[in-house]
Amino acid sequence: MRKRYRYITNGIALGQDRLSDFRLIAGNNIKASFDGDVALRVVIPNDLELIKFKSDPYSTTNDQRTLDELGYDVLIWSEKEQRWKAHNEFKGIRPCDIHSKRREGIV
Repeated sequence: MRKRYRYITNGIALGQDRLSDFRLIAGNNIKASFDGDVALRVVIPNDLELIKFKSDPYSTTNDQRTLDELGYDVLIWSEKEQRWKAHNEFKGIRPCDIHSKRREGIV
C-alpha cells in the first residue's frame, strides 16, 4: 500500500507541533509560488482520520500526534527543476526562517 501524505505550508510549523494545529493540503492542491517556497510533507497513517469539508481545499484532523511522531520531510520548491526537493537538513528550523539560513550559508 502506498504511503499517504498531506502538506503543511504554515511558516512556523515545527516537528514538536501537533498535526491537529494545521490545515492539511492534498498533493494535488499544493502549489509553489516562487523558487525556494517551503512545505512540510507529513506521513498520514491509515489509522489517522482526516476531516474534509467540500468548501475547503484542505483537511483537518483531531489527531494529537506530533509531526515528529508521524514523520515528515522539509520540501523546498526548485524553480529550475520544476519540482519539490527534500531538504531534511532544515528539520528543526521554522519554514519562515529557512530562506535566511540558506542565504547565510547556515546548515
